[in-house]
Amino acid sequence: MEDFASALDKYTVSRAPAAEKRVQIFKLVDHFHTYTRQRVKALRARQPREKSTRGREWQNVGGGSSSGQESNEMELDEGDDDSNLSVSSEEMQKVEEEAQIWDLLRRILPLRYRDSPTNSRGKPLSDGPHRSRSQYWDDFILSDSIAKERKIVLEWLQASASYGPPIDDVVSELQQNADRGDILVHGWLHTRHKIKLQKSVNAYQGVLDPEDPGLAGSHLSSNTLITQLDPDAMTRQCRKLELQDESFERAIWLGCFEMLRRGRSMSEIRDWCSERTESWRAATISKLPLSNLDDEDVDDFEPRSVILWRRMCFATARDGGTSDFERAVYGLLSGDVPSVEKVSKTWDDFLFAHYNALLRTQFDSYLIKHGGPDVMSIVQSFPVFNAVQQHGDPVTAGKRLIATLETDARTKVEALTPAKALQGAILANDLDRHLYQQGLVLAKHANHEHKSKLIPDYGIAAPDKADKFFDLSDHDGLRILAHVLIVISTLDRLSGSSTDDGSFGPLRIRHRVQEHIVAAYASFLRLANLEVMVPLYCSKLLGPRIYESLTRNLIQIEDHDARVHQLSIMRKLGIDLAEFAKMQPRIYLEDAGDLLIGCEATGNFRILQNGPPTLKYGRGVKPDFFGEDAEFVDRDDELIIRSMEWLMMVPGLFAETCTYAVRIYKYFLSK
Repeated sequence: MEDFASALDKYTVSRAPAAEKRVQIFKLVDHFHTYTRQRVKALRARQPREKSTRGREWQNVGGGSSSGQESNEMELDEGDDDSNLSVSSEEMQKVEEEAQIWDLLRRILPLRYRDSPTNSRGKPLSDGPHRSRSQYWDDFILSDSIAKERKIVLEWLQASASYGPPIDDVVSELQQNADRGDILVHGWLHTRHKIKLQKSVNAYQGVLDPEDPGLAGSHLSSNTLITQLDPDAMTRQCRKLELQDESFERAIWLGCFEMLRRGRSMSEIRDWCSERTESWRAATISKLPLSNLDDEDVDDFEPRSVILWRRMCFATARDGGTSDFERAVYGLLSGDVPSVEKVSKTWDDFLFAHYNALLRTQFDSYLIKHGGPDVMSIVQSFPVFNAVQQHGDPVTAGKRLIATLETDARTKVEALTPAKALQGAILANDLDRHLYQQGLVLAKHANHEHKSKLIPDYGIAAPDKADKFFDLSDHDGLRILAHVLIVISTLDRLSGSSTDDGSFGPLRIRHRVQEHIVAAYASFLRLANLEVMVPLYCSKLLGPRIYESLTRNLIQIEDHDARVHQLSIMRKLGIDLAEFAKMQPRIYLEDAGDLLIGCEATGNFRILQNGPPTLKYGRGVKPDFFGEDAEFVDRDDELIIRSMEWLMMVPGLFAETCTYAVRIYKYFLSK
């Protein structure tokens, strides 16, 4: 909390031009991501290392970036790096999901809140016969803003996946089932041994004929094993491998799928396959561009061959392959969804399958336009999955996809968790509605037992699916939400889509409901004895609510020096001290209903002392004319007295002080 407050103060309290403020907001989000990612690293150091038996469970809590640009200078609190403390899986998941939220925002906000939409498409493609793949790819991305955002989302999902366990750990169980110890090379060892044994026993020369009736009772397992070792022998002969080699085969394809899922470069994929003497697999992958920024280029890039290759990958994904992961690999390469969904386990995986398919389809359409006259014959001859057509209007496709994941039985449990719901709202560009509904949920919780003055209920019903929102007891969730709202609302104001208008129309009510988030977080800071941070967050509210929230949260402070310090902080933040001071007695007198209490003073009060007046002083005031012990003061009366103490600390308010003093004394006397 202290680090977030310090960063918020550093990057938002300035009078710089709008463009510079926007850059500062982006730096603020970068800071949140870096700090949270380092916190994840510190917490992981306190967890015992566990190998994944499936290799996908870890993605329930994906997050972060693989860019390697995180600062090494940032220090976590000593308490956050105590290696003697264990970390629960729930806590680890929450921090991972937060890192993922900030990573997504830091990637997508600069695109959505750039200075102005650029009309530049970069350098045009050269007219020469040889064009590199990067030229086609860059021109495609520059020409389509929707494709650019989908590319950013894919990179985010790949970066999140890259924080999972090492790929060798992911495939370890299948590797063990391959019954070959630590040997990674030599392909299908057990099947090769059976083929050699059959040749040796029967003195065969050359290639075994799978139609030879003599193989039926041979060592080749009742005529079910392949007789040749080329990559397509299984599909061509409709035969199998030895069980151990089948595990090895699945391990290889699982590893390839994981590398594509994590956005690994072609050089890394090629090296991984080469270590296992399976280089041909990397060759089949290299035909299509990946979204990884560091991927190698192809100088002599031929659109027609790539268009055809994508369709061959699609045919393999739907009707070929020997395992689900092999089909999923070609599903990723062709932009297919069902084949990839079959091996997907998490919300992130399903999202990746769809965004990958959308981007692949868009790039395919782009290449068709630049592929020459022979391309249409390829397109008409070989079908391929069209994700763009399936998802419909590209402007609203993201929103519909997120809504689908919330109803899909395979993903809805995870999709309706608060963290994933927030990520989904960011992706769908639907944060305004999500934060509004979040404010309604907080108001419902705050007013459940009694009326809340800090988070009022405006009589608007909360959404039905309240479980997908953070509640008041989730303090980390409040912190995340408060800073997300501050970031988004600041960027909206800088872009001119929102104003600081303090009116109370329908739109203003919507803003005030959203501000329940910041008000709730400021209240939590007070309860956590961190009142020093309260003015900073209250300053991010709009209109009178700044002073309302300050008044409610700081009234508990009685120490004079602490009050002086708070006023100093407010002054630095640009908060109007006079407005704050005048708000104090006004609010608490209204709470007490002073204007509703009437009283005839004549004959009811004896304020002056008995006896004749003196010439110098007149008649004195009775010391205890209230008639009660000063140690037993009603709570409402105590707050009114404190509000006057705050009022008298701000210079230049003599007339206001006298006015409120008269009003307060009338109220006390009427009781």
